[in-house]
Parts: sequence; C-alpha cells; structure tokens
Amino acid sequence: MAQRAAGTACAIDWMRGVAVNIPLAQPGAEAALTVAHRRSQAAGLQRDEAIEIKRYRLLEMYAAGSSLDRAWRIVEILGNSAPVRASTLEQWQQPGRRSLFNVMGAQGDYYSMRIAHVNALSTPCNWWR
Repeated sequence: MAQRAAGTACAIDWMRGVAVNIPLAQPGAEAALTVAHRRSQAAGLQRDEAIEIKRYRLLEMYAAGSSLDRAWRIVEILGNSAPVRASTLEQWQQPGRRSLFNVMGAQGDYYSMRIAHVNALSTPCNWWR
C-alpha cells in the first residue's frame, strides 16, 4: 500500500520516438565515389608495376647467372687450349711441321675466346650490384 499526501500528484512524462534521416541529394557523393575509384585503380597499377619490376629483376639475375656460367666455361676452354696453342707455335718453329696459317688460326681462336670471355663478364645486366 502506498500512501500519498493530499494535493500531490504523481506525474511521469514519457516521450518516445524514432528519427529517420533520408538524404535526397548529396552534392559531394559523386566526386567522392570517383576519387575512391581512381585510388583503387592507382593501387592496382602500383601493384602491377611492383610485379613487373620484380619480374625484370628476376630476368636480370638469370641473365647474370648465365653470363657468369658462360664466362667460367670460356676460362676453362682457354685453359685447355693454351697447351694446344703452345704446341702449334712450337711445331711451326720447327721447319716443315706446321704452316703459318695453322699458327695464325690457333692464335685467332685464342683471342676470339678471350674477347668472348670479356664480353661475357661485361654484360649490360649489371650483375655486380
């Protein structure tokens, strides 16, 4: 049981409501959408560029590896051909054993291999970086 004093009233005000905003027009929405789309395209292009740079670097490293392999093989050939060249020159110095053309051919082969060795070491792929 509740007791109430005379002349007092129990007043409780309740207020309830829901507010809904529906924008009919957003003046900057189209520009913001365009900017977001362009940013997305730029990010995709940056990703593609990074992949292309990595691919080019991989090809560059492969070219450097094959160039070094070629240089090592040429050094091996030069080492093997040195005794042949020396014996050809020695046989030419003995009368009638070898012709001058044989000596010139052996010397030409030797120097062309030396040039190939230098070319293999100085490829434009900058492998020493």
